[in-house]
Amino acid sequence: MLRKPFNKDVQRLLSNVYCQAHNLFCKLFNCKKEITIKKDWSIKNVQDQFRAQFPFLKIEFLKTFPNTKAIHKTKYAMPDDLFKRIPGFINDGRINIYSKQSILSLENNLKEHFGVSAQIFRRSGDVWIETTLTEDWTLEQQNKIGEEICAYRGLQNFSVSPVG
Repeated sequence: MLRKPFNKDVQRLLSNVYCQAHNLFCKLFNCKKEITIKKDWSIKNVQDQFRAQFPFLKIEFLKTFPNTKAIHKTKYAMPDDLFKRIPGFINDGRINIYSKQSILSLENNLKEHFGVSAQIFRRSGDVWIETTLTEDWTLEQQNKIGEEICAYRGLQNFSVSPVG
């Protein structure tokens, strides 16, 4: 009878050690993260998920509407827009994102899996800049540069307002 409680205690201890080791490994080696998109969710919901993982980056989703001259007019979706209202949206789902993934790769995955076009922006002090010229950089690189610029500007007594 002593073996069963001992085995349960050892099993619980090993499980706790495994969880702590896994969490540490993911922090050190930038394991995958996820973004979930559902048709009834607002754009802001997904922006918040992304921003929690990469605080110096911002994701915007594009709405494309054909006008009368057969030229497409593009604008960004508003935070309270629902995904089901975004032209081209395919279906609910979840994709993995990685710190070592390029901006271009993420934007392509969003288009392939959900049918939505996205643009990633990097914070530069109190403004957001497009990452189109550096789309081959990783999410981690972009986020780090944004953080460094904000830290530098903060040391130079620049006022940085919260970005919503």
